[in-house]
Amino acid sequence: MLLLLGVTATEMTGISRDDDLYANNASGRYFIPEEVAEVVEFLASENSRCISGEIIYCDGGQHLNPWWKN
Repeated sequence: MLLLLGVTATEMTGISRDDDLYANNASGRYFIPEEVAEVVEFLASENSRCISGEIIYCDGGQHLNPWWKN
């Protein structure tokens, strides 16, 4: 299983929780680490046992790059 993350508000990205998290991206905002942790927690739990060999995009739709917005 592969988890691909979008831009997250951390010191490493230089985005603070105090910044405007509603950025110009597909989801309309940046994510906070706790949101990503919830996805990881689910994938590590027994509740995800029927999921295998998947690519999980945790980027709010950024990977779609909608052609109609060009």
